[in-house]
Amino acid sequence: MRSCSGLEALFTSEYERLVSTLAIATGNIDTARDIAQDAFVQAILHWQRIKNYESPEAWIWRVALNRAANSRRNDRRRAGLILPIWRSMPADRREDTYPTMERDPDLSHAIAQLSPRQRAVVALHYFADVPVCDIAAILEVSAGTVKSHLSDARHSLARRLGVRYGS
Repeated sequence: MRSCSGLEALFTSEYERLVSTLAIATGNIDTARDIAQDAFVQAILHWQRIKNYESPEAWIWRVALNRAANSRRNDRRRAGLILPIWRSMPADRREDTYPTMERDPDLSHAIAQLSPRQRAVVALHYFADVPVCDIAAILEVSAGTVKSHLSDARHSLARRLGVRYGS
């Protein structure tokens, strides 16, 4: 069996933060766990190549965030079929889709309304405490693009939450 000690250390240092961030980005803790696990499975499969990258953790985050975006698109496709049934269910039988942010359902709902890229940068920056330059590396965009997404997201969240923001 080949050694993956670097990957094991990476898993130990990143997994919980990745799951927490993905839970915010996807709105579902189970989906977040599945996506994070899948990203690490991909890392195992490609470890001989990515272990030499400058930032293997950025590769894992990028894989996970891409899968989260795909998950959201698939959820929207399924929602056209499932949403009418879900709405007809009694409220106490509906699944809680924002378990990590249950203390602030208004914020959860407002974040869910953001674009996938804005959700990703908000989750990474504010909930996982990832610096702008690292988010840029993870998403393979410029730091200016990340700042723009953060600014747009802040304005959108302020508007949705009825909070005065900026000038």
